Amino acid sequence: GEGSYGSVSKAKNKATGQIRAVKSISKAQMKNLDRFRQEIAIMRVMDHPNICKLFESFEDARYLFLVMELCTGGELFDRIIDAGHFTEVQAAICMQHMFRAIFYMHENKICHRDLKPENFLFTSKEPIEKCILKV
Repeated sequence: GEGSYGSVSKAKNKATGQIRAVKSISKAQMKNLDRFRQEIAIMRVMDHPNICKLFESFEDARYLFLVMELCTGGELFDRIIDAGHFTEVQAAICMQHMFRAIFYMHENKICHRDLKPENFLFTSKEPIEKCILKV
């Protein structure tokens, strides 16, 4: 997929066979590269079921690459639009997942600063009751 800073592709680890998401982020689009590197360092230590895991990062002259957990279920925003509305149970499940992630970040003195439905991803295309929501 495409985003404001770059693109996301699937990649396969040749040694393990695991499929990951690789974010390619243009350095030219970044206002503060050092601050972004600090954010990467924070992401590296985050370990929670409702936070998308960063496995590794590397860079070349033009791009930063983030190798992350692959979430194939799409954005919370798109699920809301497609469904028109959620049941109370579905909304409660989503809120619980979001609050668990936010609580974990706050416990670790981290503030996300860009919480919105587009930044929450489902782990699969299964019904909400059967998948995990991650930030």
